[in-house]
Amino acid sequence: MLLITGLKRALRKAKKPLNPILGEVFYSHFTPAFGDADAVDEGESVPMAASVSGADGLPTVYLVGEQISHHPPISAFHATCPDRGIDITIVYDVKAKYNGLSFALENKSLGTVRIADHNETYTLTYPSANIVGIVTMNMRLMWTGTCTIECAETNLKGTLNFKEQRWFGRDTYDVTGTVTALNNPKKVHATLSGAWNDTIHVQRAGVDAKPTPMFSVRDRSVYAPSVVPGDRAPPHASRRVWADVVAAMRAGDASGAAKAKHDVEHRQRAKEKERVAGTRAPFQAVYFVGDPLVPDSVRFTAGGVRLPGVGEDCRGHPAAVAAARGIGVVSAAEDEEESGPEVVAGDDDEDSESGESFEDANE
Repeated sequence: MLLITGLKRALRKAKKPLNPILGEVFYSHFTPAFGDADAVDEGESVPMAASVSGADGLPTVYLVGEQISHHPPISAFHATCPDRGIDITIVYDVKAKYNGLSFALENKSLGTVRIADHNETYTLTYPSANIVGIVTMNMRLMWTGTCTIECAETNLKGTLNFKEQRWFGRDTYDVTGTVTALNNPKKVHATLSGAWNDTIHVQRAGVDAKPTPMFSVRDRSVYAPSVVPGDRAPPHASRRVWADVVAAMRAGDASGAAKAKHDVEHRQRAKEKERVAGTRAPFQAVYFVGDPLVPDSVRFTAGGVRLPGVGEDCRGHPAAVAAARGIGVVSAAEDEEESGPEVVAGDDDEDSESGESFEDANE
């Protein structure tokens, strides 16, 4: 139920993000956090579909993301949990359209989950969404449409249908679904029903019993993200790219933030002109290969970045292996151009950032 767990984050208010620049990277690792739901929300913790049972031997999830296309904007992410032998790659491709009362988000994202111990690979599509409440200035992200989960090894296909949100009326979180044979859609193994922000129930085919709770989003273990500090991150890491913008926003300097944002975008436009003119090499992603416009062709290539506090790259391999590959985050030329100040420390930094050193594989 990884898909449903992630969708629950839509309960928070919609926010306008900083649009990633081409080649921007983000690193994080997630460790179990404990506490009530309110404390979790304040700390920006991330719900994950992994269960934990104690303070010792808890699994850690490592994540790396990269903006692999600017026109259209497409991001790719890879997360791995070495202790569980699980790898996830997601190509994130969402397009927005305004219809006067809401924003419709067409979601063409594609996810692949690999479970090594069972030799199983799951392919996930994602539902679309609507940002509602624009007229009342109480904006929420509501999922709609259909998504699927397929596994050739088990010959199973799951389909989830999200109820359409009406323009007026109370919010709707209803979801229904089926689990069928992949090669025979008429062979139904189970039906699903419930609310995507709460509990999903399952009714197994041929079993004369009431639906039973299968999964509760609210009961999932909670993972708190640790983010690489800006002064220890490579030049294209998010905290370096947007350091001046974030510092100005925290200081309440709206005009300064706008100018800093314009400066970042201006540098990117200048680089793109150089690529078009042939004076700069074409962009090549560091961590992913494949055509961003063909999501199922995109593959994670490891890259070789040592994460904070662990002697492993983001695939769980020894850091020495990554260093031997000689793969860096950006070229030496761009490293020199993009060096910038670290992000001004805030309250969240003290709780989320690791005190360990971040090392680029080339250093």
